[in-house]
Amino acid sequence: MHQIVEWFSSNAVQMIDALGLAGIFVGMVLESACIPISSEVILLSGGAAAASGTMTFSEVVDR
Repeated sequence: MHQIVEWFSSNAVQMIDALGLAGIFVGMVLESACIPISSEVILLSGGAAAASGTMTFSEVVDR
């Protein structure tokens, strides 16, 4: 089970890197549909992008 969650998490990070804000939105929608993607991974990746200057904090929070 741990390997499956790790696989979903790594794909979520790659999706956010590739799609940006749309990746955060898609990740949160998938997480809300009970697909085992951790919202903590999605929002943590968004926070890291905001800290590095790739996205703004308000963009990440509003999504």
